[in-house]
Amino acid sequence: MDDWAVVTGGSRGIGQAVCRLLADKGRRIIVMDRIRPEHDRVDEFVEVDFEQPEAAAATLRAAIGDRRVTRLVHNAGICVPASLQSLTLPDVRREIEISTTSPIALGQVVVPSMKRAGIGRIVTIGSRAALGKQERTGYSAAKAAMTGIVRTWALELGRDGITANVVAPGATRTWMLQAHNEVGGWFERKMNSGIPVGFIAEPEDIAQAVAFFCSDEARFVTGQVLNVCGGTSVNFLEADAAA
Repeated sequence: MDDWAVVTGGSRGIGQAVCRLLADKGRRIIVMDRIRPEHDRVDEFVEVDFEQPEAAAATLRAAIGDRRVTRLVHNAGICVPASLQSLTLPDVRREIEISTTSPIALGQVVVPSMKRAGIGRIVTIGSRAALGKQERTGYSAAKAAMTGIVRTWALELGRDGITANVVAPGATRTWMLQAHNEVGGWFERKMNSGIPVGFIAEPEDIAQAVAFFCSDEARFVTGQVLNVCGGTSVNFLEADAAA
């Protein structure tokens, strides 16, 4: 029977890189996203709006049917930069619905399949900003919540062969970063100055960590948060410039 992986936000950026690596390992890929995939490493595309977690979960349940789903990677997210005084509660709710509530709703859909298979890997994409970052109240709250979620799932699901972990990227060269910042411009130079390894990550750098957590070999690693950040989580005084 085919082994299926569900990748949210899998149409481009980090999600696209994750799809490629998992497909290379023989997984069949379901991409859940608002836009069509910009790559060919997908077996099925499901258009969803993660601001509506219950509807997204219902859509996924109908899509997977009786397929053997053993991997869930929740990469979808949104960041609305704003100071405490200027943020709006609707924007905070959007960030939390997409990054926090949605993986819970989707987990409820796929965990029964994982339990039947005797193996499951759940990976959520967090952020170094969960450690604190200016103008990120809603985003930091949504990403920090993932720590409690995966630790709870690690305790509840470990006996069923299911692991749950967070990969927390630092600055990564995604479409969003490039859309708002000139390549080689002053902000990129500022970011580089705060990253100990001296460069911004490519999506594949983050996807490699996700692929490890999704592997059969990662069976003894669960409830963990891995900062894939070029050292910015250590070089904390400079980290605001880098993530």
